[in-house]
Amino acid sequence: MQLNKFQYLLIGAAFLLLAALYFFPTRVPKTKKGQETSSQDTIALNGEAILLEARKSLDSNQLKQLSALEARKAQATNIKEEMETYKEFSKVWNGWNNFAAGGFYAQKVAELLPSGEAWSIAGTTYGIAFQKDQNPAVKKFAAQTSIKCFEEAAKIEPDSVRHRINEAVMYIDLSEVDRSIPPMMGAQKLLALDKDFPQNIEINFALARLSMQRSGDFNKASKRLETILSFPNLSKTDKLDTHYLLTECYKQLNQKDKVLIHFDEAIAVADDKGVRSQLQRAKAAYEQK
Repeated sequence: MQLNKFQYLLIGAAFLLLAALYFFPTRVPKTKKGQETSSQDTIALNGEAILLEARKSLDSNQLKQLSALEARKAQATNIKEEMETYKEFSKVWNGWNNFAAGGFYAQKVAELLPSGEAWSIAGTTYGIAFQKDQNPAVKKFAAQTSIKCFEEAAKIEPDSVRHRINEAVMYIDLSEVDRSIPPMMGAQKLLALDKDFPQNIEINFALARLSMQRSGDFNKASKRLETILSFPNLSKTDKLDTHYLLTECYKQLNQKDKVLIHFDEAIAVADDKGVRSQLQRAKAAYEQK
């Protein structure tokens, strides 16, 4: 299930990819990205190899659960039943915190019954695998395959900006583990989208985070975030996310008054009591420094 941008930022995540509920049994936060590419990066991986490796770490109960699903798949009498089994495989692997294997089965669903949503879910699942896995070879495979999935989604839904945003973000991630990918390739894709859709909130969020996390240009990030606040018809969630990101920017810029202003604005629009309480505690902790 998708977490909002504020919740991801609280746990130190980098980028938010769009996810779908039926593949994800619980809310799973992203973890810190892995290290630079190592010699493992030269290992050629595919989905079948990842599954074989993943099964080695399973206990007897988990293997029994997979066997039951494999039996169900063998008994499938039509495409719908087969697809539902693949969905269940993906959900189970995701629940075991192996999103590369989960992505493999999400991709099977998309290949069986192609749709923009199905390919986007597969791309999202591989994107989470990139964030969570520590093996550079798996991370590279996950990012590469995620990009392919979002490309397929964009072919089916060419008017959807979302797929192109996610593709660009994954190119940024891939450049961390694949030296053949220029670091600015993903950023250039986002900037090109920004020219075509200057008031797209997700594009602006992605570019703001890029400035914060890659170049450390908090001044540029704050300007883009302040621009988002001028967009018409912002949802409460978007306002909350923007104000919170601005507290992080202005902390780095040593502008305490603005930090407190945006904490107050974020608290004011937070409908969730838990999020509001987190913000209040964060503000109090900041004031005590």
